[in-house]
Formats: sequence, structure tokens, C-alpha cells
Amino acid sequence: MSNEPHPFGDDMRELGKKQRAGRALSEMLRAIGTEMTEVVLDDGPTPGPPRIISKAEALARHIWKRALRHKDDEGNTIEPDLDYVKIALDRIDGKPKAGEKEDPGTKGESLPDKISRMNTLRINDIADDVVNDDS
Repeated sequence: MSNEPHPFGDDMRELGKKQRAGRALSEMLRAIGTEMTEVVLDDGPTPGPPRIISKAEALARHIWKRALRHKDDEGNTIEPDLDYVKIALDRIDGKPKAGEKEDPGTKGESLPDKISRMNTLRINDIADDVVNDDS
């Protein structure tokens, strides 16, 4: 890499290094995740023989187990862990989008109230257009 100063400053050079490192780490995690090294025992009503699965599948199974109510080895019921529920839903449905910037006066507004307010504004805009077209 060149020792010349970055045109936008050293912070941008450092950001580029971090992004490349992050991409390399993601690629390695994907590659290692495909390795077929984990053994799973089906614990259903009719257990079958042990199967070898990928690390990625083993991790997904672990996330699902923690996200759902289950029994531990002593038979105690373990309640779902909301952090794992969030991970599973974010991966399945995608992370929620960061919404529009909120007006300072609407902070803490509930979703139904926000939808109602926005619909009222849209209806008023349509009504204004209709009234202005007649003149």
C-alpha cells in the first residue's frame, strides 16, 4: 500500500482497511460454515442415526433451540431467549428498515397514531388537489 496521504484523510484509509478486513472475515466465516464436521442426533419422537451437518446448520439449529421453549437435560423448561428470537427473525425476514426521520414533535408516537396522522395528511393533500382543480 502507498505511504502517500489519503486524499480524504487517514481516517478514510483506516476505514478502508476495516472494511476489507470485515469482508475477509465474512468470507472466511462462510467458507468455514460449509465444513461438514458437526454431528447431530435427531431428538424427535423416532430418533434416527447420527447425521453429519455443516457448522452453519449447527449454528442455525442452536439459534432456533434458544429461540424456542425447550427442555434442558434435567427436564426443566427453558423459556425462549428474546435475543435469539430477534436473530432468527432478522435473518429470515430481514432487519427492519430505519424509518423516515421523525419530527421532533412526534417522538414517542405509537405506530397506529403515526399511521393515522400520515393517512390524514395524505387525505388532506388529495382534498386540496381536488378543491384547487375546480377553480
